[in-house]
Amino acid sequence: MPLVTDAADTHAVLVAAPDARGSTWDIIQHGYGPDVGFLDRMLDRIFDAYAIDPARIAIAGFSDGASYALSLGLGNGALFSDILALSPGFAAPSRTEERPRIFIAHGREDPVLPFARCGDRIAAALIQSGYDVAYRPFSGGHIVPAEIVAMAFARFMS
Repeated sequence: MPLVTDAADTHAVLVAAPDARGSTWDIIQHGYGPDVGFLDRMLDRIFDAYAIDPARIAIAGFSDGASYALSLGLGNGALFSDILALSPGFAAPSRTEERPRIFIAHGREDPVLPFARCGDRIAAALIQSGYDVAYRPFSGGHIVPAEIVAMAFARFMS
């Protein structure tokens, strides 16, 4: 994950970068399924191998991964203290639990997941629902600028 290496090193954060079991995350195609099981097994292995502060666990993603991070993070707020969603398209939690902090960034000129319909709308809805949201729109398309990654990590570590 070259995109987050510098920020993870700066903050001494362990980053796990799983991929979807299919062409994209299961909820995007048909609802929760094998990806959740895979993530659960991955987290079990990480918790067994490393000393993890249970109060400082974030879930993050870009694009479809950001939508998945929002959906799982909102439904598992007792596990995830923070959600870092970079250019999300939607949030579809099957339930909500507790109130994780949320960082959302989205490019105003995003041609893939349009700004007004996606990031802007999602951030407004979460703020309206009472979540602690740090929202960072930026000039650009369907990308993740290094300064946005730095902001996301800084928010998580604060």
